[in-house]
Amino acid sequence: MEGMRGLAEEEGWMKADWFKLHLHPKSCFSDEIADHIPPPGKTFVRVLADFLQYLHKSAEAYIKETHASGQDLWRSVASRIDYVLTHSSGWGGDRQCQLRDAVVLAGLIPDTTDGHTRVSFVGDGEALLHFSIDNGLPASEMQPGDGVVIVYAGGGTVDVNAYSKMLDTNTTGGTFEEMGAPQCHFLGSVFVTVHAKFFLEDYLKDSEFYKDLDHIVRRFDKTTKRQFSSDEQSQYITFGGTRDNDVAHNIRFGRLELVGTDVAAFFEPSVKCIIESVLVHNKDRRHQIKHVVLLGGLSANTWVLDSVSEALKPEEIKVLNLDSGSTRAKWPKSDGAISFYLSKSQISRATCGGCMNVELRAMEREREYLRMKEGMNLEMKALRGELDIKRKECSDAKNAELRAKEEQISRMKDSVDLELKAARERESEISRMKESMDLEMKAIKEELDVKRQECSDMRSALEEARKERRNADDAFPKSEEAQSLAAENIKLSDKSSRLKVIDSMALHGNESQHIERRVSSVLPGCSPNLSPPIPGSGGAIIHMHIPEAEDGISVEVVMELVQELNLKIVETASGLVNNLAPVASGDPSDDASLKLTSTASLSSARTQEASWLLGGEELTSLMCSTTTNSTKDSIPRLRMLLQIGLTTWSAYHVHSWELGWIGSSSTGRTQAEGPSVSPLPSSFVSGSDSSSPFAVIYKRLKTVEEPTVTTKWRNVTRSQIKFSSSAWTQALVSSLSNLLSFLGLAYTRPTTLAQELQPLLSAIRSVREALGESIVSKELEIVTVTPGGRFDPRYMKDASTPGSSAFNRSSMGRPKREIVVATCGLGLKEVSLEDFENESLLALPHVLRERSFCDL
Repeated sequence: MEGMRGLAEEEGWMKADWFKLHLHPKSCFSDEIADHIPPPGKTFVRVLADFLQYLHKSAEAYIKETHASGQDLWRSVASRIDYVLTHSSGWGGDRQCQLRDAVVLAGLIPDTTDGHTRVSFVGDGEALLHFSIDNGLPASEMQPGDGVVIVYAGGGTVDVNAYSKMLDTNTTGGTFEEMGAPQCHFLGSVFVTVHAKFFLEDYLKDSEFYKDLDHIVRRFDKTTKRQFSSDEQSQYITFGGTRDNDVAHNIRFGRLELVGTDVAAFFEPSVKCIIESVLVHNKDRRHQIKHVVLLGGLSANTWVLDSVSEALKPEEIKVLNLDSGSTRAKWPKSDGAISFYLSKSQISRATCGGCMNVELRAMEREREYLRMKEGMNLEMKALRGELDIKRKECSDAKNAELRAKEEQISRMKDSVDLELKAARERESEISRMKESMDLEMKAIKEELDVKRQECSDMRSALEEARKERRNADDAFPKSEEAQSLAAENIKLSDKSSRLKVIDSMALHGNESQHIERRVSSVLPGCSPNLSPPIPGSGGAIIHMHIPEAEDGISVEVVMELVQELNLKIVETASGLVNNLAPVASGDPSDDASLKLTSTASLSSARTQEASWLLGGEELTSLMCSTTTNSTKDSIPRLRMLLQIGLTTWSAYHVHSWELGWIGSSSTGRTQAEGPSVSPLPSSFVSGSDSSSPFAVIYKRLKTVEEPTVTTKWRNVTRSQIKFSSSAWTQALVSSLSNLLSFLGLAYTRPTTLAQELQPLLSAIRSVREALGESIVSKELEIVTVTPGGRFDPRYMKDASTPGSSAFNRSSMGRPKREIVVATCGLGLKEVSLEDFENESLLALPHVLRERSFCDL
């Protein structure tokens, strides 16, 4: 079948679907049937003739090939074959003539009187009744007056015929008469597929698999439609492979999942039609329906059988499905037609007192169909009127909804205008407050100058006292007075340091007084009043209101910036690893700054910085246990080592309080130039340089000040510590050089290295500004993991790839070798401003396990 479909597409065949339905009377249910049969110019008689000719040739070939004397057998019967054709029960002489013309056009019989006698016609109802009696309908047990409804739910139509048993002692099975005109509804199996297609067109209109709609519908028609049995279970249409996935439309591994009730809705019109048709015949008080026989492809469906049986159970009507018990049930109309032909039986119609002949029956059926058509037309007219009313109601509701939305938009616009006006007023107020703060800051600076002069005078007096005391100590031992002067010296030094802190913070008056009181409580002996009256204030101290802290960006944006930094780290490591080359043993270093120190100390400093960048001894000792060539030759391992080094470097500089860092190879550096390479931290939890004076001050403020003052001081101070782009670039290039030298490698494009590192440095700067300057209402910190601990999935993520041996488990079900050797991706945590021991993780850091590194 698939091969034939492919050939049809290649040669441009046109498919004539359900051409037999073109002979039915037009009704409101036949809109799905085209007016013309493709290809253009073909008539129903021509298409049927071609089909009958194909069947005849196939039967001839089968008989000739399968029988021992097939050729002789065929020649003996070829000129006297009788043909029995079934048709809908309502078709009369005109349609039978068209069927006979198709037989003649196919060349099965000659167009003569004798040839015409070789063609017999039988209605579907009579043929199906014969088939039912031969295959399980207990006709002999039925009493006169008992009725049976035969429902043939085929591919295109649902044909309903009702018969009642008559009092007849001359036949074994009995004589039956029609209880009413046959019914034909365009609700066969094909229309179940049509309803499914309508549903899937709407359901998959936004899916990438919409282009496969026809294939999905064919798969539904062949599999899901035939297997459907329960509306409480999900139904699946398998149409693709394991790579076909669309979770938003319930497509996983090439299977489309449908809700059972949606699939049941495809069958509902056909099931409802069958039930209503049976109940109409059961209303006839002269006859009582005892059996309903379901035949045809749609009747073989379990859901259809169960639904009809459940609906007719209160009426005590037994439903029989003869399609499931016999292989002959595949062709009930054909078998029934042969049975009818062989028995030469007649089925009468209910009339005024006798039996009608075939022609009268045909005329009666035509009149019945005309009456049905007229009734359907009236019903369609009423439905169209009702549809027009519904359309008008929908249009009015839609217009009302649009008007409501327009009014809502207008109200929102007015609200936005009011908010903009209020924002402008707040901006003006902030501008006035800024001017006032500038004036107060000027007064505070003047006060600080006075305090500095006082400290200078006190320091001079202290020096004079020290000289005098030193002269006295030469002759006499240390007395209680000397001890008192030493204690006063300590107090004066503390007071001088405190004034420097206040000067560096550059806070407004209210904040200075608040910090002064806190510092005085920690440093006894200092005067709590450092803020003199501001000139022009009448001797009073002006207290400024500290506005509530507002963040410049949200926490979600900070998390995105950290994620972007992790991505830049991975991209930079991937770019660097493609341009590495091994350095031969004994080659001199190209770093000009290395000439400033001795070889021994330089080697120790570079090695120590490389070890720090790699997280410490856990990873470096693990590297020493493997061969050097295995590390140099493994691109994934080198990429991971570079990623770890860049992660460590980035974590440090995000939280650094230093004014700059020009690399580990510099000499003559002051304390403000950055942390020295030796000693470097062995573990790196928060990434902050706690040895910096600013870091010490910040740590002290967090213990003695209000959270609002602390975070604002951090915001102001960090905004003043700006890193030079060239200094950062030089520092990162120096660190990478030391790391590569430790690994025995060199970068092959040193002239472009600085330019390639700029995206990473820009990402580091963005995260640094976000954490130190933009976020004021809370404390956010970068998180890395101390190497050597056990892996805990609650606080970290494993960077190893699925399928590696790090994911293998022992017989007891526990992961193997969970030791963490390094951090290769930054996390983020929030520290409570009220209790700095209380922390919550916002993004988990990525770590590398020992076994994961060995597998690289």
